[in-house]
Amino acid sequence: MPFVCPRCKKPIASRHNLTTHLKGSVARGGHSLELSEARRVANNTPRMDDLVQYARAEPTLSRATVKRPSDPYLAFLYDLFTKIVKNRSLPGYEFERRVDTLILEFLPDILESKPMGWGGVEVVMPEFPVRGDEQAQGDKQHDAADALLHRVSPSPAWVIFELKTDMRTALSKDSQDQLERRQRVVQQASSFRTLRETAMRVGTDPKYENLRERLRASVHLVDEPVELLYLTPTTIAPERDRCWNLTFCDLKDLGLKRNGAVWRLFRDIVVGTICQEPRSS
Repeated sequence: MPFVCPRCKKPIASRHNLTTHLKGSVARGGHSLELSEARRVANNTPRMDDLVQYARAEPTLSRATVKRPSDPYLAFLYDLFTKIVKNRSLPGYEFERRVDTLILEFLPDILESKPMGWGGVEVVMPEFPVRGDEQAQGDKQHDAADALLHRVSPSPAWVIFELKTDMRTALSKDSQDQLERRQRVVQQASSFRTLRETAMRVGTDPKYENLRERLRASVHLVDEPVELLYLTPTTIAPERDRCWNLTFCDLKDLGLKRNGAVWRLFRDIVVGTICQEPRSS
């Protein structure tokens, strides 16, 4: 079958049929999406043969002009970035975890540039707990976002950040379920106060005290609103109030002033590779 439904993994013969399936009622095996949302999901779902080629392909540098710099520091980073990209095709290699650490260093500058144009962006902490569930033994497990950001302008806000580096993962049912959970958190939170109170109660490990210490410094900002930002290979989040979806292809020609040479290497080697996705037509 050319397509597989990203929500339930059902084989679908055509993109038109996939749209029909997505907007069909749950009682009839569909997903009850609005027509516009069903079309968006269907249009972003790649053909199965493209995904197979994508999974088997050995990643290559995105630009023929990417050469190993003569500067020893930049040469080290060139070697590091190219190894991360090369190992992406290996089973069990957690490519996204490597990119996560690196992208967070650039993220404030990325978001303060176009197309977002935000100001005063700060990465407050990675692995921010957005929901805690009681376990039988009384401890709490949590559903953690990739990072918590704070933004000063165009209006002050706390931003839940999620990263996806693989198109198959981004379009999977697990990712769609996560997206719906995050959107509910944002829509239900009138301010950051509720999320902060939940996070302050999560976990008994001593490391959680470090988390609580960082959150204590935010006490004077708890009444600011909460927003959601995804960075993905392809658009997966519908446009709605307080929810944003930036794609890696939005960054492929972006220049940054701070750490510009390092960013150009990362952009051309890592970001460019993530943009080498299968066609969706």
